[in-house]
Amino acid sequence: MIRQGIFYAVEPHYLVAVAQFRSGISDDSDDGQIGPFRLTQTEWNANSNDDEFDLHFTPEQINSPTRQCAVFGLMVLRAFEAFELANSNRSPNSKELYLQQWPGSVTTGLQDALNVTAGLIGPAAQAVFDDQKAVSPVASADQPISGPAPKFGPDP
Repeated sequence: MIRQGIFYAVEPHYLVAVAQFRSGISDDSDDGQIGPFRLTQTEWNANSNDDEFDLHFTPEQINSPTRQCAVFGLMVLRAFEAFELANSNRSPNSKELYLQQWPGSVTTGLQDALNVTAGLIGPAAQAVFDDQKAVSPVASADQPISGPAPKFGPDP
């Protein structure tokens, strides 16, 4: 998840916390919601192919936690961009980003998921990068989180 956060330029701790919040970081299924992010087949199908990032997964690959991390990273990026576009380039906080992804959802417990996973971020970053401080935990679900740099000029 750390690698996907860096690759998509979205907050890695948010990815880990959402997996904790939605599934307890489990790769099983619950009522049609699959894997660590509890994606539905419809969500997977809508986000598992992207030419910009050369992401091309089959519907059956929804059961792969590694592939779910890649698809969810892309989903977070797209939700982050949509939020900024709708809010005069203001970055969302974790709750706002979550609600951008799943409108009308309950966010009670998201702060707990951030707290529980905060201790995982340093060791995970150390395993991925030489400098574990390259990635730090999100302290509060209400603080703005980092995301991709603003786009300049016309799209290619």
